[in-house]
Amino acid sequence: MTTGKRLSFSRSPPVQRRRSFAARRSVAAKHRQSFPHRDFSNPEAETCWLSCLFQALWHSVVFHAVFEQDLVPEKYVAGPDETLLAALQQTWMEYKAEGQDKAQEDTVEHGRVSSRGADALVPADGLVGGFGEGYGDMSEALACLQSELSDSGNMAAIALSERMVLLPLACTDGSLPGPASAWKQAQEWQVCGASLIAVDITVTQLAREGIESLARLWVPDGQLAEGAMDEAAASGSLGGSHKLVALVCYMWHLQHYVAFCRRQNSSVRCCFFNDLPELTPGMPKEVEWQRVPEVCGQYSLTPRLALFESSSLQ
Repeated sequence: MTTGKRLSFSRSPPVQRRRSFAARRSVAAKHRQSFPHRDFSNPEAETCWLSCLFQALWHSVVFHAVFEQDLVPEKYVAGPDETLLAALQQTWMEYKAEGQDKAQEDTVEHGRVSSRGADALVPADGLVGGFGEGYGDMSEALACLQSELSDSGNMAAIALSERMVLLPLACTDGSLPGPASAWKQAQEWQVCGASLIAVDITVTQLAREGIESLARLWVPDGQLAEGAMDEAAASGSLGGSHKLVALVCYMWHLQHYVAFCRRQNSSVRCCFFNDLPELTPGMPKEVEWQRVPEVCGQYSLTPRLALFESSSLQ
């Protein structure tokens, strides 16, 4: 595991950038149906951290809308120093290509995966080209992407980076870290207005009961055990203003990442992504959020990163 700097956030942007980003709210509001989704290939068992990062960003209404409107290749050509953005652009187009097929969309919309869709795996080569070969840490990858966007010459990329925050959260008193602690930290750092808040959850390796308890804190309808600041904070939201987009989990014994991502057309269900499905035999590709803690305990999936987005921008 790498252990570099993970926190990256900016001060309030200029008024013109705030207005530019606010203008995209109507675009984000159109995405009420679940985005077509696909699985990644991982032949070398080294790219799960990249595929989970991509899945989390793809399923964010806010990120998806901004990227589609301003940062896809036909709208912006990444510069020579924007290797991560270029990698994301390439994979974005490869991921989206199959989803544009009407038959594929129909099977996804009805909660089924056709044999054709199951076989059409997205290669992670593009992401590897940008982030590098070998196994890495997802939180580090997200921080690096945010940093590159902030250094871009593209105003949309800069505005997006300024709305992204990565909060490191760890156990300090023997209790399990939950959303209330993350929100308190966001308040102290005055970043509650960020459109995208990723919480980097650091815990020691837990037994099954501990994994289930931790997962229950972060998923919708979970019960907050550490003294909720308000009722909304205990139901899969952050401070009552940010909804959970994705919960990325880590399998300590296998050094492997998987992700649960919110379905836009069903608040009670999520998609499960694992680019090495043989590691979670019998696990369905779609599950109710209330079952996620049980599933996490069963397969030793420890919550590692929770991505939230502002409800006001959807």
